[in-house]
Amino acid sequence: MSITRIAAAALLASVAQASTWTVDAGGGGQFGDIQSAILASQPGDVVLVQPGNYAPFTLDRGLTIIGYGTPIVVGPITIAGLPTPETAALVGIEPTELRIRLCRGAVIVQDLHQLTSITVERCRDVRLTSIGIPPHSTATPTAGLRMQLARLEVADCDLRGADAAPCTSYQLDGGNGVTCGQGRLHSTRSMLRGGRGSSCSQQGYYAGDGGIGLHADFNSQVILAGDPSFRVEGGAQGTNPGTGNCFQYGFSGVGLLMETSSAVRKSGVLLDSPLFQFGQFCSPYPGTPLQNLGGAYTLPTPDDPSLTSSGSVVPGGLVQFLLEGSSGASAVLAFGRTAILVPEPGIVIERLTPNTRVVSLGTLPAGGTATFDWHVPASWSPGTMLFAQAELTLPGGEIRRTNSVPLIVR
Repeated sequence: MSITRIAAAALLASVAQASTWTVDAGGGGQFGDIQSAILASQPGDVVLVQPGNYAPFTLDRGLTIIGYGTPIVVGPITIAGLPTPETAALVGIEPTELRIRLCRGAVIVQDLHQLTSITVERCRDVRLTSIGIPPHSTATPTAGLRMQLARLEVADCDLRGADAAPCTSYQLDGGNGVTCGQGRLHSTRSMLRGGRGSSCSQQGYYAGDGGIGLHADFNSQVILAGDPSFRVEGGAQGTNPGTGNCFQYGFSGVGLLMETSSAVRKSGVLLDSPLFQFGQFCSPYPGTPLQNLGGAYTLPTPDDPSLTSSGSVVPGGLVQFLLEGSSGASAVLAFGRTAILVPEPGIVIERLTPNTRVVSLGTLPAGGTATFDWHVPASWSPGTMLFAQAELTLPGGEIRRTNSVPLIVR
């Protein structure tokens, strides 16, 4: 099912006035570094960053920072102390590390693909979209994403733990893909992968184990949604091929490890752990996709739905939303201009938009998909935000919601 036209004026309220600043390391903007622009800005302002190399910075207010031509931050970006009800957004700027902590307002991060690690601590609403942590090795392997006492939404991401550097510390294990501690993680259409254990051909060197794909630690809640093309996967074993046998090899990482009092709800996503070799004859053994040490593991029927978008989020551009749910359910797509988080009794996923406009997608056909085309108003300026979320009503009356899709005009 496809709906291709909608009047922008009916969809959204007018855009509030805000200042727009340009940062250019080459001298073409009002500022030459990002931190100076932040200190001069007020909540609601937009900062446009041109290509170049920039120093690390801290974002502590509700600004929208957009990178053009992949500006590089040589070091970490920190988002900290964001107050309610402000929203901070970071788009298309490449740091080595992302740290988000002590934020009561909403944090939106999109299109970062060269990270080595992400830390989220004590935040009530963080949404990561199209974030990538490519394979990398280090002598101190860390989790790709470590979250603690936070609510986090992850969509269309590829998060990897660090591989253990070869021939360094004895029996060095790969980093976990994601470690979730005493928080709420909603992962949609994403890959969560542990890093590889250390390898070496030195005599007497014991190789490391692969990292865990997802460690659901004590008192954590996790929702996994997608299809089997998306995996929660343990890391590969480290090896020592110089020994002539596999007694000094590591073991492959567990796909999903659940601790006591954790809760995981999984739809569609594949849990996986690589084969590993062990013993005098290097016999192959299956890995452990799931190790449950006392948590609550749920496979909902039907699977939970998901929402994704594609297209060009620029003035006058076209964006297509794709809803994947269960056939026979009635579906609506809700739009809003601000990030909002409203839990409702009896519904697993919170309401994540203020429902400025709701569009009916009808009853989902066989295959359970529906699309909706939206034209970005030509009058919208960079930094303008739109939030979307789909809601399904199953034939029996149960309501299921998708992840949110934050769109930020470039």
